[in-house]
Amino acid sequence: MERWSDNANFVSGLVTRVAIGDSGSRLISMQGGLIPRVSAYATGSPIPLFTNLLPGRINIDVAMADRSPLMTVISTLEITNGVFETTVDAVDVELSGDARWSSTFATTGSNFRSFLAVNKSGSRTVAVLSNLQLSQNQIRVFDESGAVLRSFDIPTTSILKIGAIDQKANRLALLLLNGVFAIYDLNTGNVLHTENLAAGTRSMALSGDGSTFAYSEFSRFEVVHELPSGQWSDVLVRFTPVGTSVNQIALNFDGTRCGYALDHVINDDEVEVGMWDVPANTQMFQNSYASPGTTSQLLSSGIDMNSAGDMLAVCTWGDSLDITPEVIVLNDQGMPTALLHTIGSAWDIDLDDDGDVLAIGVSNATQGGSGGETVCLDAYEQTLHVIGLPRLSNPLTLTTPGGARRASFLISRRLGEANSIFGITEIELGRALIAQIPSQRIPFSGLEISRTLPLRVALIGSTLHFQGVRFGATTELTNKVSIRIAP
Repeated sequence: MERWSDNANFVSGLVTRVAIGDSGSRLISMQGGLIPRVSAYATGSPIPLFTNLLPGRINIDVAMADRSPLMTVISTLEITNGVFETTVDAVDVELSGDARWSSTFATTGSNFRSFLAVNKSGSRTVAVLSNLQLSQNQIRVFDESGAVLRSFDIPTTSILKIGAIDQKANRLALLLLNGVFAIYDLNTGNVLHTENLAAGTRSMALSGDGSTFAYSEFSRFEVVHELPSGQWSDVLVRFTPVGTSVNQIALNFDGTRCGYALDHVINDDEVEVGMWDVPANTQMFQNSYASPGTTSQLLSSGIDMNSAGDMLAVCTWGDSLDITPEVIVLNDQGMPTALLHTIGSAWDIDLDDDGDVLAIGVSNATQGGSGGETVCLDAYEQTLHVIGLPRLSNPLTLTTPGGARRASFLISRRLGEANSIFGITEIELGRALIAQIPSQRIPFSGLEISRTLPLRVALIGSTLHFQGVRFGATTELTNKVSIRIAP
């Protein structure tokens, strides 16, 4: 189910970059147009927490931590004719959206590509800038306060194409435009692995534990794993049919599952989405989404997989006939759990680490910068939502659908597994619990409970995790929902 969408009162252009994090409670999007802007949202409300205008800025990217509210932005500004300056900003999401800290690369006469990522805990931000004027890929690792932990300038003759980090930001994988691929130890700067791939390599992914990478060329894709000896070895090699190409690839945390999107490049009218069990060398599923006769090129434009590898999300671009969904979410059985037709084509997608909620960047494929939207979407049919902007003294609405007789809800300070008589929870119980909403009858049309956040300054910035129990023909736990309270 679509939670909400925001078109910024129709002034938003191409929403080309999105990131979701903070246990699925927050997302950030980059909206192009005459004046680019970055907006942050709670995933329960389309009202922006803030919007920052970035006039004149180019090469903008955003990143967010999985388990922290840290949001970061990288952008480049032409400060004088032919002189460019690239800045990394960590954004204060609790207040005005001002920079919590900021760091600037040395000015350069080139403005090619950059990469930005935040590790799972938010303790490290990794930024890479391709500076061909100095023939370097410049790598910077920042801590939470913006201090530079590591700084490496890697000689190069080519610019960055794709970057990826592991969940701790101990390793960085870089694929260059000329096909050179390398994995770096971000603590020492040492090269852990390098090889020359084809210049036409389409996509690349690094597993969350940093032990496995995957890449796709025009007619094949491979998964490569690190051995105890420190050597790297192919563990999966698959060739694709003539006229097809794996355009997007993703790995789960330990690299045991590989998700992909296969584009048909002759008629440009079909995308196939699949998943492989890497250790078993077994295809788990492959589903086709076709739009014969489309006048725009139909292709996959983004992919993401959660850490467990049981949810895979893909977005598509270009279907002029509106036959295929722009957002496709599948479980590890290949069953669609969410399909969404957006107002235009989807440019970017990000799935939260638990596989519960997605952020999607949308723009019209055939009308330039018109029709841009930021979309927030459930990854599967959910039995608990917390709707509203989580600010002090604001009302929040808990909803659960019909189909059960009664429901009660718990609110916890922490995520975690606990054995309950109803099953294994996704939130900690015991001392972590701060509130309980007692059992209430569920009307046929569903239950809505409105609660107002108390005006307590101590709550600002705190994270609350909700989970419920539904009593009916069977008794079952709901999904969990996380919110972070803004002032």
